[in-house]
Amino acid sequence: RDGFRYGKFMWNVELAFITFVNQASYASSCMPRPRISAVRPPQSVFHPSSAISTFLQAAVHLITLSVGVNMARHLESTYPLKAGRKGFHIKWKDIQTDPISSQQPSAVHLLRNTLTQSLSVSSSDKGSGGLGMGIMKLLGRPPFHPNYVTNVVFIVSIFQNAAISLVNHKGKPFYGSVLESRSFCLGISAAIAFCVVCVTNTFPEMNTLLELAPFPSRDSKIKMILLLFADFFFAFLVDRLCVFFLNRDLWIEQVNAPSSSVRDDALNDAADEEEVVLKEETKENCLILYATALFISMCIFDGVFLS
Repeated sequence: RDGFRYGKFMWNVELAFITFVNQASYASSCMPRPRISAVRPPQSVFHPSSAISTFLQAAVHLITLSVGVNMARHLESTYPLKAGRKGFHIKWKDIQTDPISSQQPSAVHLLRNTLTQSLSVSSSDKGSGGLGMGIMKLLGRPPFHPNYVTNVVFIVSIFQNAAISLVNHKGKPFYGSVLESRSFCLGISAAIAFCVVCVTNTFPEMNTLLELAPFPSRDSKIKMILLLFADFFFAFLVDRLCVFFLNRDLWIEQVNAPSSSVRDDALNDAADEEEVVLKEETKENCLILYATALFISMCIFDGVFLS
């Protein structure tokens, strides 16, 4: 697989973001609206609006990832990093042979010496897992080296998961929208802000801990950020177009869905009270989005234009 690997903590961080965002989206989708709409959502994933939207979104995300990897490979050729060996292979090293066998060393002799040297646990290795280290020396898997391809795959994967959850969360008029779920807003905001921070290298210590190679130039950072937001924009665009042309009733219902605009002095039933609560929740969650947008703008200004 061309030696592609993640750093020590990358998969753990990516899995944490995926789990949190998906769980928040699921919890929000389980909360019905105070008033049920007469229009029902598609009953099958093979409904034209759903199937075509899924296919086009997948194409957008795959193209984005392909463009990002190609850009990363171009960066590695333009700004070469420390090279590491690729693949998984047996490493033979420091073979000490006797004078007779050194003339024509057999394969059995070479293997015996390698096993002896690699698996021997010296007194200095006992405190650090000598046997395990010996096995790793024998197998010869090279250590992970930060590189731009890993950067792109890691960052794009986290961002795309957030974009997929955001675009495909229908919300009104069926269940709670994004702005009506505190955990969903926090998850989406955290994932997007984290990706921008990784690209701009706003916190170098975090990038070092995650073994991310810092993007080498201002242009590379700008292109990466534009690539991320272009991925979300086109995924959102194709989904809305599919709903508009292939499920017009749902489009009209979503556009004309009543907002939480009930006055406190005009409460008539429990649905009105819940609408008021959702209105207050929406206002508070909008503040979270504004703060996130401000933070992202500061990171871009500091990490791209002032670096």
